[in-house]
Amino acid sequence: MAKIKMKLSGLCKFSPFIRFASLLVLLSHQTTVSAQQRSTSLVAKPVFGAHALIDQGHLLHDRLYGVDLVFQKNMEDNIPEWAKFARAKSYGLELVVRNFDNFRGVGDTISHALGSAFGLLAQIEIRVLKLGKTEIVFTPAAGASYSTKTFFTHRENRFIGSHINEMLKADVGAQLSLSPNFKLLAGIGYVHLSNGGYLVPNGGLNTVNAYIGAKLTPNSDVKDRAEKPRKPSGIRPFQTLQRNSFEFMAGFGQRGVFEQKRAKYRSAFFAGYNFYMNDLITIKTGVDAIYYYTVFDPLDANETFQNYGTSYDRWRTGLSLSSDFNFWRVTINTQIGKYLHYNRFFKNATWYWGFGPTIYVTPHIGIQARTYMHFAQADYVNYGLVVKL
Repeated sequence: MAKIKMKLSGLCKFSPFIRFASLLVLLSHQTTVSAQQRSTSLVAKPVFGAHALIDQGHLLHDRLYGVDLVFQKNMEDNIPEWAKFARAKSYGLELVVRNFDNFRGVGDTISHALGSAFGLLAQIEIRVLKLGKTEIVFTPAAGASYSTKTFFTHRENRFIGSHINEMLKADVGAQLSLSPNFKLLAGIGYVHLSNGGYLVPNGGLNTVNAYIGAKLTPNSDVKDRAEKPRKPSGIRPFQTLQRNSFEFMAGFGQRGVFEQKRAKYRSAFFAGYNFYMNDLITIKTGVDAIYYYTVFDPLDANETFQNYGTSYDRWRTGLSLSSDFNFWRVTINTQIGKYLHYNRFFKNATWYWGFGPTIYVTPHIGIQARTYMHFAQADYVNYGLVVKL
């Protein structure tokens, strides 16, 4: 059993890259299913911002520099049903660069201990409002990132526990069209960096920024499309299961031991029922269960304490309500639940919530990575197999 755990731990070390690389490849693969050639855009956005750690003092006073570089595929030529509901304009890949070393000491003095982060994210651009030549857009993105400094390389850094982290990002901005090929951009953004509790400490970083930038959309292919209309390829895009269904999940994950490069393991299970609303949204309800391979031992608290996830029993169970947002083969889940049984160390942890992607191999089978949360703290990330019947 110890050998199996060591192998699984080694795989989990690279799981953020695996899960998001798969997501990026699957999103990019969808470009082949369009009956027409889609135009592409290149975006560059220099950013300036600060930390948004409310409990650390001098909120928004630190200096953050970076840049976002984006390659987008526009969907106006052949809009899938989910994109019509979401008002999505485009999707793409985003390189995010952030320099955190100019942060002054927050909380326990971390000046020059945070380093830089480099992220590769999948994004979707959603049109909120159009006023003449100006569009207001919302752009959520998620992916994996590499951080140059961690707690284990700089002990004063208590916010980043590992080099490999998840990166979540959201921008709201305006796009002013100066020509069919060129737009000026301006807006605000938010970035969250965390490893989901894989290694602890994992305080996570929250930052906000303002940006200006430009979008270039070469349209040299427009004339070609008009003169040489393409015939449908006969290839149909992937469709989610378009009906109500039962859903089952079983998986495995870990949470790090405090200030150590080792972890305690858990398995998560889910059984529920999905209510199909449309190609974009599915609502589900069901029962969650998590099994602890190691429970809390007061005589060995340093090794077995797991913050809000600290349990005296091997099982904790809860009843949850969640929503799935479906983007071709990728589904993003958000969940909230109430515990039915949880013999916990912190008595106020009576609710839980979670989020994460599922990548579907078929409409019935998917691979999931879900982050379980208590309050604003990540409990752990569970990697599981999902089956819909």
